[in-house]
Amino acid sequence: MGKRSALFLSIILAVCLSIAGLSSSAFAKEVAYLSLADYTGPIAGLNVPADMGLEDYIKDINANGGVDGV
Repeated sequence: MGKRSALFLSIILAVCLSIAGLSSSAFAKEVAYLSLADYTGPIAGLNVPADMGLEDYIKDINANGGVDGV
């Protein structure tokens, strides 16, 4: 793994951990997600429908009270 990849993964890990640290019961109780999918290029045809489906599913979960009613 190159230095650039290690740096990128370290930044992603730091962001994920900081987001996890911020989430508590004081914030809105809903499911959120982050998509890092490619919307251009050769695999865009796979990612766009998948992300749209996931977005609809997350909206449905939130409309029904979130995960375990939280």
